[in-house]
Amino acid sequence: MTRWLRPLYPLVLDVTYDVLDEGRVIAQGSGQTRMISSTDIILEGSALPIGKNIRLVLNWPAVLNESAGLVLVIRGQTGVSWEGFVFIQVLAHFFRVRPIRRSLAAGAGMQIVANRNAHCAIPFSKRA
Repeated sequence: MTRWLRPLYPLVLDVTYDVLDEGRVIAQGSGQTRMISSTDIILEGSALPIGKNIRLVLNWPAVLNESAGLVLVIRGQTGVSWEGFVFIQVLAHFFRVRPIRRSLAAGAGMQIVANRNAHCAIPFSKRA
């Protein structure tokens, strides 16, 4: 299959990103995914320069156990922007484990903790 024939799945996830130029961060932002596949992402957000490297950190909805969640880290390249959407070509991706904070309020559920430095693993001994 060519990359344009791969199915895109409607998956809305919060995302933070760093746009890179020769390894330096030139822009940062956040938004939401609208469609995702193994080769492409359609991101809702501000227009980005075409052809730049980008690192995205997505809060993945899966929880490993009561104390660990996941973030998906994607390395890609920016494509065209059109009517509030940005097309990203996925070059590499991997999951990282993130600690989950429990709210002190009863019944408030759990919150996955993610930040733009998700490419660095946080040891569980340093959980908040």
